[in-house]
Amino acid sequence: MSTPDSAASENAANQALGASMPSAGSARLAELPAPLRAVIATVCKRARLWTHERADVEAELAAHFHDGLAQGTAPDKLIADFGDPKAAAKLIRRGKIRNRPWWWQTWHRFSQAVACLLAFVLACAVFHTYRFYSGTPTITLRPIDELNREAIALPESDRAWPIYRAAYLSLNHTREQHATLAALRVATPPNPDASAALDRIAAPLSQIRAASAKPGLGYLTSVSPDREISAKNFELFQTHAQEGGHAIQPDAQNPEAFALTLSHLGTMRECVRLLRADAIAAMHRADAEHTHANLAAMISISQQLRTPDTLISSLVSCATTALAADTTRELLTFRPSLLSDAQLTDLAHRFAALGGPREFVSVRGERVYFRDAIQRLYTDDGHGNGHLTSAGAAYFDKLAALGSDTGSVGMLLTSVVSVDRKELTRAFERLLDRAEAAIDVPLWQKDVETADRVLDEYTATPLARVRYLPLAVLAPALDRVRYTAQEIATRRDSTLAVIAIELQRRATGQFPESLAQLVPARLPVVPRDLADGTPLRYRRSGDSYVLYSLGADGQDDHGARPVNDTDAFRVARFQRRDATSKPCDLVYFPAVAPEPSPQP
Repeated sequence: MSTPDSAASENAANQALGASMPSAGSARLAELPAPLRAVIATVCKRARLWTHERADVEAELAAHFHDGLAQGTAPDKLIADFGDPKAAAKLIRRGKIRNRPWWWQTWHRFSQAVACLLAFVLACAVFHTYRFYSGTPTITLRPIDELNREAIALPESDRAWPIYRAAYLSLNHTREQHATLAALRVATPPNPDASAALDRIAAPLSQIRAASAKPGLGYLTSVSPDREISAKNFELFQTHAQEGGHAIQPDAQNPEAFALTLSHLGTMRECVRLLRADAIAAMHRADAEHTHANLAAMISISQQLRTPDTLISSLVSCATTALAADTTRELLTFRPSLLSDAQLTDLAHRFAALGGPREFVSVRGERVYFRDAIQRLYTDDGHGNGHLTSAGAAYFDKLAALGSDTGSVGMLLTSVVSVDRKELTRAFERLLDRAEAAIDVPLWQKDVETADRVLDEYTATPLARVRYLPLAVLAPALDRVRYTAQEIATRRDSTLAVIAIELQRRATGQFPESLAQLVPARLPVVPRDLADGTPLRYRRSGDSYVLYSLGADGQDDHGARPVNDTDAFRVARFQRRDATSKPCDLVYFPAVAPEPSPQP
């Protein structure tokens, strides 16, 4: 007679066998006591075997327990000797899996690998997302202090900017008169309107010349444009001072480098243009003193504009040097005897003091801009490394003008493959080092590892561009540094040659046979042609001469002048070789083609 407990145990065993083992109704299994059937059911269920594998295991275990019972062993003893059903199920499953066919083994391993990979990717994604959103940039560099360092060190009494600013604000000529002055040319005498306009601004011009004699500019960059200068710009040109080219809300404690304004550059350009206009007017009235003073002031301003030490400041300085050099060569074309030997020699010394190509263009400020951007994009581990952050993504989104929807999510995805702070810094420093080294490599040497070529290495593929995204977006056109520096240096050197030729003519009564005759008494070296590295072409022509470069096409067209502005632009672009409409060279002297004399 069975007890209630044994009956319940038997019912449970039957249910388990019926649910998990198709062969549970076999005769030998049914003959076993309920506790033993329950053990078999547990083992087969946990083993998770195929149907025929479960049938085999069921039969084997049933035979095992029948043998034990036949030997007189009690069911409880058999269960105790059998051990833990979980461990037995694990061993049985392992053995059955080893005996399965190769195709299943392959699929099983592949599935396991995919599962592990997915788990790993998920763990990495969770970790990376947490790190991206929890990371905080550490701001230590103060770019405003770096860019203003030289100006702050300059005594206030030596600063020229306050004088330039006051002179610019005191300009009292009209917009129309300003346009008249901008149209002045050396070959054409100024009309009465231009003379009247210059008379109205005589006092500001005197202030500008006085400011050019100061040791330094002393301009302090800030996050806010000069409102009075902006109002004056609107009065003269209906334009406002630039307030920064990026949608950045400046940090009140430590303003971003890209939020700092250099709005003084527009003011300084206008001052230089007014000096040129006054120099042209002085030439036509044979006023040597005023002509020399204006040209000397333009050269000095080009030196002052090298601070703050930024690339844009260097480019404006170069443009000022070019304007001063062009005006000087125009003077010696149309009024060669106006200035005295001493005045010409002084201009030559001032031009020479500007230095070589390396002094004309500087990228030191670009290091400040980039280092500031990096510190706002990345964390800092204290050893020069770090990772992108969500706060940095928001800053980069505004900096690169990508739109508000790409910042956090887009940069999160980018940060998965992007390089770390140390590698990005190393890449950018390499770019700037290459740009600086290339400045001294003459343009006629074509096979040069330029900065743009290095940048192409880092952004050669879509994936590489994503990895170095801040580099691709923030790096300026660094190859322009090399071309600008050498082109402006050559224009300056050609001006020195023209001055030396004129001084030689005055001393000997005739032009030199070659530029080599001027070395070393009047020229340290003969200027080189950027087209091929040979000396600038010098050819005497009657009572004058032609000084020219082959130009961008590298062809000697015997000093033929461009017939239009497009050809003049193309022949001067040594970094390109665009075809001109007619054969022509880059002519430095005569500075402009003489206008035909009026017919009687």
